[in-house]
Amino acid sequence: MSPIALHALLGRHPHPADLAVLDAEVRQAIAQYEVEVACGIPGRGPLLVRGRPLSDWLDLDTIGRLITARVMRSPDDPNG
Repeated sequence: MSPIALHALLGRHPHPADLAVLDAEVRQAIAQYEVEVACGIPGRGPLLVRGRPLSDWLDLDTIGRLITARVMRSPDDPNG
């Protein structure tokens, strides 16, 4: 999880319970994105977690993995 967004929302020393809830929210948004990519049907708008774009919460490796999954869709796929 990106420390910039994390610290802006929860402070420098967040409570473990707050981290767990935020982590679950981020994972849920990632799962939603993956469903949208798999179905080829984008959502109605950007995926937000606590009012910030999902990408604000992710490290670059995770962002790269998600983008690669989208790009790797078959060109023969009528939804892609």
